[in-house]
Amino acid sequence: MFIQLHFAEPLSNGSLAKFTLWLGPLPLHWLAKHEAVTENGFVDIQIEGPMAYWRHEHTFEMIDVHQTRVTDSVTYQFPKGIRSWLLRLLFNPIGLRFLFSYRAFATRRATRQISQL
Repeated sequence: MFIQLHFAEPLSNGSLAKFTLWLGPLPLHWLAKHEAVTENGFVDIQIEGPMAYWRHEHTFEMIDVHQTRVTDSVTYQFPKGIRSWLLRLLFNPIGLRFLFSYRAFATRRATRQISQL
C-alpha cells in the first residue's frame, strides 16, 4: 500500500487534504476535510472518495513528556453496487487493523528519527 499526497493544507478546522491510496495498481482517490481540530486531536471526513461515508477521529493523550497515546476511531459506510464488494475486501476489520498498525509503525519510526536530530 502506498499513499500519494497531492496537497494538504495546514491542519485547522475546514482544511483539506487530497491524496490517492494505492492498493497495488488500484488507485483510490480521496478528498478529506478536517474538523474539530484541537490540541487533543482532530476528525477527518471524506468529502470525495470511494466510501459512501467515512469519519476518522484521531485522539491524542499525553502519557508522559516522551509518550503520547494515539487512538483512532473510524465510522464508515460502503457504497451500493459492485464497487462495494471490492471495498469490503479492502476495508474490513482485518484490513483496517493492518492499515492502522502500519501507520502506527511509521509514526513511531518518524518520531524516533526526529528525536534523534
